[in-house]
Amino acid sequence: MKARQFGQPSGTTDSPPQRISTPNLMERILFLFAAGGLGTIGRYAIATWVQRESHTSFPFGVMAANALGSLAFGLIYSLAEERDLLTGEARIAVLVGFLGAFTTFSTFAFDTGQLIRDDRYLWAAGNIILNNAIGLSLVFIGIWLGRLQTS
Repeated sequence: MKARQFGQPSGTTDSPPQRISTPNLMERILFLFAAGGLGTIGRYAIATWVQRESHTSFPFGVMAANALGSLAFGLIYSLAEERDLLTGEARIAVLVGFLGAFTTFSTFAFDTGQLIRDDRYLWAAGNIILNNAIGLSLVFIGIWLGRLQTS
């Protein structure tokens, strides 16, 4: 199967590509920048809301954003692979730009460091174990859900 050109509608891979230009490097960077900005806003909104509702100092907000992002990454990746739903540029913008900003290892590491600094070692260990176990599990669940959609 021939790869679809950027901007080419699905179902037209066997016909000559439309005269839509491939984005240049600056356009790709701006697209990533915009997607990353939206991911950052989404992460802030989810993490803040979940943290406020949890009524605890345990960093459930960041964990929720990472968990949701992991599930979304697995699902979107699987659907993009199985159904060829996204062009290469759109896939990079969504997975790297939006979800890369939506999920955040640096905040996870900082929160864990703060727990250690505050001598809350059990909470720090729990944060490490839960974030990794939940994130990995939800990536695989997302892939599985995406494959269910294609069968």
